[in-house]
Amino acid sequence: MNDGTASTEDDKPLIEFLQEHNQCKPRRTETFQLVAANTPHSPDWVYSTAEGIDRVFFSGSYLSDQGRHTLPLEMEQDLFPESRPPSQQGGITHQQLVELPVDMQEQVLLDELVGAMMGLEGQFLRFHSMEIGETEEGEEYVEPAGFGFASLSYIGGNLDSSLQNILTRMLPLCSNYVHVNQYVSSCLGMYECGIVTRTLCEAINKLLQEYLAFVANLNYLLREETVTDEGKSISMSMVYVNSQPSIRTMAVLYQVVSTARGKKGGELLNALKNLMSLHYVGDAKGSEVMSFLLMECAAPYARMMQSWLQRGKIHDPYSEFMIEVTDKRFRESQVTFQQRMEWTDWCRVQEEHVLDSLYDANDEMSSTRNSMFGDESRATSNMSARDKAYTTGKYRRAIHFCNEGPIASHSQQTKTEQTKEEEVNTLLNPLQLSRCIDHSYHDASDTLLHLLMGKYDILSSLRFMKKYFLLDQGDFFVNFLDGVETELHKELPNVLQGRVQNW
Repeated sequence: MNDGTASTEDDKPLIEFLQEHNQCKPRRTETFQLVAANTPHSPDWVYSTAEGIDRVFFSGSYLSDQGRHTLPLEMEQDLFPESRPPSQQGGITHQQLVELPVDMQEQVLLDELVGAMMGLEGQFLRFHSMEIGETEEGEEYVEPAGFGFASLSYIGGNLDSSLQNILTRMLPLCSNYVHVNQYVSSCLGMYECGIVTRTLCEAINKLLQEYLAFVANLNYLLREETVTDEGKSISMSMVYVNSQPSIRTMAVLYQVVSTARGKKGGELLNALKNLMSLHYVGDAKGSEVMSFLLMECAAPYARMMQSWLQRGKIHDPYSEFMIEVTDKRFRESQVTFQQRMEWTDWCRVQEEHVLDSLYDANDEMSSTRNSMFGDESRATSNMSARDKAYTTGKYRRAIHFCNEGPIASHSQQTKTEQTKEEEVNTLLNPLQLSRCIDHSYHDASDTLLHLLMGKYDILSSLRFMKKYFLLDQGDFFVNFLDGVETELHKELPNVLQGRVQNW
């Protein structure tokens, strides 16, 4: 994106050079970005692609910035005199951590641990980038990015074993928070991630706010030097015990973020449901977190599903729903009767966003379908729930076009609107979703059939076709075409119209 300034040698704006088809050399701060259509404009720093305009603290990626510890040499020496060579430090020496008593080591590390839990580095707890290397045996290894201890030369040796053991168990919590916060901060500002993804980020952000409130309380207790009822101050072991729920929750969120990265819409919902069924069955805490996230992020998809089944319309600006409307006239209801109507030209199924439950629910529904409708001839057992949902929306649109306005059946008029929780529960339950689709399919079929039989009198058209093209007078057209075949092959000025008419 151009910043509006001149970017060429003769001081012409970039847009003028593009219009004149001249070769231009953009500046280092000028980049071109491919943005999805119908996407609202976002600031350049959201995409973190243009050099010099990145705002790593807004996007949550400041710990991944390689230059976060570097400053100009003169500024570093003025602000941090302890970093000068020993000959220039004026008697200032650095006391290493292992030289302190164990209780003071605990206080220093506890202070840095609370900061690391909020994604802040310290002197002895640092954030290390991902490392890829080889062992002495020649095997490749990958060290993921995360918090760890500073170098032994900086610490001065090995720490107390009990402190080191507790910190080793606590540092994954800090690393997971950094990764989760970076994903949430980056996706919330990018509209092309989709409504479902941003709703998931909002749900994760609620849990992060609760976590930060817990960390802020720990920091308050640490600063105030609060003494517990047993007469002991806040210790490393107490922080570890009180952090157990947060450690488990953040581990679940990290796995959710790793699974959701690069996905949106129905594909994201399928990935989260598979993650829950594979890893968190029987895990009370993990199931609780996953259920909360699914309930929140499935709400936009559930609204699209209900709108498609009830009205044949969807509002899906970021292509997240299983049905994609490919023609603007179809979306805005501007189709006329003179236009050829091919459903494949108006809408199509996006297989990557079809819920897996729409394929699985057909087998579960077959055993209960007869008891619901009572008429085996209407079972339509050869259709999957996916095909029924697609056909139901097409029927609703056909009713709208034929009637020049929405038609609601008696069952729809008496039916109250579902709440958000009911819509989400229906979407996440394969059996309830299949029943809802089946009911909407038969309701739309009945409504369309009554419209064709009543207002448009389709039986008269069928009788006409039967009479002249099939049985009664079908031979008349066959004999007519055989007799005029030679005349029809001629050019129009050479055809004897009287002969054709009197045949």
